[in-house]
Amino acid sequence: TSMAARLIFDRVMIRVPLVGAFVRDIAILQFLRSVHALSAAGFVPIDAISQACSTVSNRHIRAQLEHMSAVLVHGTKLSVAMNKLEHLIPSAVRQLIMVGEHSGNITKACEGCCDFMQNQLMRRTNGAMGLIEPLLTIGLATCIGWIVLAMYMPMFKMFDVLDY
Repeated sequence: TSMAARLIFDRVMIRVPLVGAFVRDIAILQFLRSVHALSAAGFVPIDAISQACSTVSNRHIRAQLEHMSAVLVHGTKLSVAMNKLEHLIPSAVRQLIMVGEHSGNITKACEGCCDFMQNQLMRRTNGAMGLIEPLLTIGLATCIGWIVLAMYMPMFKMFDVLDY
């Protein structure tokens, strides 16, 4: 049951509005880096893909990538299998993989995909940091305001008591 709960948790994490895109991109980047490293080390692309699936930390995405890997064994092209996962894999990555397939250089295509995903993650991280900074400032100002009110309210009440 804990494995099923983890799978459900990972599936829910992908659907959380701001966090889901980060989780998905990190998982796809983990997969692509592993495929790149394994294919650069001399693995056959199908074996590299099947082995790289185990490096993905999100169990829901891992299951979908393992299903994609199983489809590849039956002779389906990688780009065709990736197009079925268009909700997970960005179109630029799918296009780069298709170009790599046609040119016969999956390793170079995976390297380009890794660079693209890394840049996309950096852009999202910088955007999130730009959003978090004003929110923290507003939160801190609110806390300081409550502390100041907590200090001054007894003094104002004391002045009211002294006037009578």
